[in-house]
Amino acid sequence: GFLWQTLDADLGILQSLQRGLDAGALDSLVCGYQERRVYYLHEEIDRRIGPGRVPERLRVAPLLEPFVED
Repeated sequence: GFLWQTLDADLGILQSLQRGLDAGALDSLVCGYQERRVYYLHEEIDRRIGPGRVPERLRVAPLLEPFVED
């Protein structure tokens, strides 16, 4: 239940955040720890598919790898 409440809350604001970014109203977003985990997942998906095979507009910039601990 809690996971779905959290997911619904996040999904509820994504469209307005994206519009703000697209319009230039926001320069960037600060991600919390859990959001970084989701971002890293998308980086990993791109790595496994192969960045050259992912359309540029859909690629996630690989920003987190230097900060990942083994």
